[in-house]
Amino acid sequence: LNPQLSFSGDAMSACVRGRSSVHLGSLLCLGFLCHSVVVSAFRLFAFKLKRPVSPIFRPLSAMEGCEQTILYGRGLGGKRSKEPNRVDIKSLLLDLSEEDEETAEAFEEEVDPGIVDGLSIIKYPDPRLRAHNEEISYFKGYGLTEVVGKMWKLMYKANGVGLAAPQVGINKRLMVFNESGNPRNKSKEMVLLNPQIVARGENERAGPEGCLSFPGVGGQVKRSTSIQVEYQTLTGEKKKREFRGFEAVVFQHEYDHLDGVLFIDRLFKPDEVEKAEQPLQVLKDDWREKTGTEGAL
Repeated sequence: LNPQLSFSGDAMSACVRGRSSVHLGSLLCLGFLCHSVVVSAFRLFAFKLKRPVSPIFRPLSAMEGCEQTILYGRGLGGKRSKEPNRVDIKSLLLDLSEEDEETAEAFEEEVDPGIVDGLSIIKYPDPRLRAHNEEISYFKGYGLTEVVGKMWKLMYKANGVGLAAPQVGINKRLMVFNESGNPRNKSKEMVLLNPQIVARGENERAGPEGCLSFPGVGGQVKRSTSIQVEYQTLTGEKKKREFRGFEAVVFQHEYDHLDGVLFIDRLFKPDEVEKAEQPLQVLKDDWREKTGTEGAL
């Protein structure tokens, strides 16, 4: 036996204790390292789930909207109404075709769901509904997909069929719509950025319309029965498409929002204009009480 490698009992015991301490220290270090990796991964996952939307696509405040408002259209006066702020789509069915009646039968009452995933539907006469809407030039990495997802959630919660970005306080040329109003019918979902109408059919048709930004208001509006549209997708790809029938009507309604035009500007029947005065006055009074301003009529 090599004397340099021999140990007394006390020395051997000390060696065992020393090795145990080393193993314990190693285990503690390894545990701390694993904990750090798990925490970092969780934070990264949470960041991806709830990453903040770029300021490019954040909703403007009502006062910011005032600064860039284009005031046009007409204001309708009247008395305060005690009617609830909702519109029954079925009650607006006047002269629809059999196909459109079947589509409208799938609708429930449009409702105001309040704040959904950080977005809410702004109401007339909020100046952001009349403000200039900028074209979108950023397509990736700016929270655009997240905003669109939130718009879908809000639209479906409201039992709507279409929603334009200005209606949630984002003054960009962006709209979503699903003519079926059914969140399970993904094939009908359309997301359009920077859309432009390049051609209209010769025929027009009057039909009933309401709007999520105008609870309690409805009336007949004339629309082209067919249109050709150029637009961009979420990735910036340019496309061209033709819309017909009810789908064309929904598109034109949302397209008007992107130009600061509201469906009350297009009411043409005197009795419906008069009927709209009362609920519109309620909206104007509510706005005045809330902000101390007249809004954008």
